[in-house]
Amino acid sequence: MFKPISISFAPNFEKDDTVLAIKLLLGMVSYSKLNSSMTIFQKEFSDYFGGRHVSLFSSGRAGLCYALKSLNLEHEDEVIIQAFTCVAVPDAVLWAGLKPIFADIDKQSYNFDLKDLKKKISKKTRVIIVQHTFGIPAQMDEIKAIAKKFDLYLIEDCAHSLGGMYKKEKFGTIGDLAVFSFGRDKMISCVYGGAVITNRNKIKNSLLQQEKTLVMPPISFIRQQLYYLIIYVISLPFYNIFLGKLFLWFAGKFELLSRAVYKKELYGERPSFLAYHLSPYFAPLLLQQFRKLSRFNKHRKNLSRFYIENLKLDLEPLPYIRIPVKVGDKNKVLLLAKKKGIHLGNWYRGPIDPPESNNAVFDYKKCITAEHLGEHTINLPTHINTALSDALKIVNFLKEIKYEKS
Repeated sequence: MFKPISISFAPNFEKDDTVLAIKLLLGMVSYSKLNSSMTIFQKEFSDYFGGRHVSLFSSGRAGLCYALKSLNLEHEDEVIIQAFTCVAVPDAVLWAGLKPIFADIDKQSYNFDLKDLKKKISKKTRVIIVQHTFGIPAQMDEIKAIAKKFDLYLIEDCAHSLGGMYKKEKFGTIGDLAVFSFGRDKMISCVYGGAVITNRNKIKNSLLQQEKTLVMPPISFIRQQLYYLIIYVISLPFYNIFLGKLFLWFAGKFELLSRAVYKKELYGERPSFLAYHLSPYFAPLLLQQFRKLSRFNKHRKNLSRFYIENLKLDLEPLPYIRIPVKVGDKNKVLLLAKKKGIHLGNWYRGPIDPPESNNAVFDYKKCITAEHLGEHTINLPTHINTALSDALKIVNFLKEIKYEKS
């Protein structure tokens, strides 16, 4: 058996998480324990962010949708987002009845190009969403000043950056509200889940009203998420000898696993989970993961430092969700790595990822830097299941192929 080095195969989950998932599937956790875990998580998450209100949703993109709805904007008001992002972001804007406007990004930070951001502001602009791509801090002082000048709401998308800092402030505490994803390959995970935090009473009350419109997910959806941990634990040791791939294909074919992004989302259509609460069945797992955040982020920072020093990357050591590396031939590097059992990341493959997304639906206008970086950026894993020896193999691989820097 040879377990591959991977960036997105159940990256955050450890043995105790798999054991917990099995107990949840077998009904070995009482309903009172499920509910108390939800309450405790909300309290601990709120305390972590200085007592801010916490609303929980079925996913990060559902959270972003309801965060935007909580602002009570007019139909087709404009929301500026950055290109080089997941389709989940413009989707959430559309689902809220608003219009996404794409601004280009800075080549080094993968965050907003401030000049282009300013150009995209119009009389209909109401919101700026900041991404902190890969956990790299956006220029928040400047962006906050722009938002204040034009009287715009500022939302922090912290899907990549839970636990990170901008100067002396935690990501998520700088804007009017912040959104977090607990998806399968985020900073912590319950496979599907998300949160919105705010310290604005009016927004808080609106979020609570939004929550009242939601329903509990069906048991089939809950089982799909919990199966995820177990299926990957079984598959990974056999992945490179075909059996693991076959098992994953079987699990997908017979819908034992949910999709990270559903086909209808590529066209701006609403998935069923948008209407769901975060299930109490995910709360014990989410709470257990959150209590590991400090250890996870210390590990991410240590691996980041190792990559930066050995590959001479122009980054400072931070707890990045992934380390971006610019290469000449992205597809070639990814393929060569895969042949050696190293599955590197491809975030993002263009201005909107997946590239099969219908750009016309989102009214995407050309963003040159985002398109260039989509063609030339690969990512290195920093998650808790990546050992220092794995990182050394990745570094040696990149040095061995003498990858051409973009």
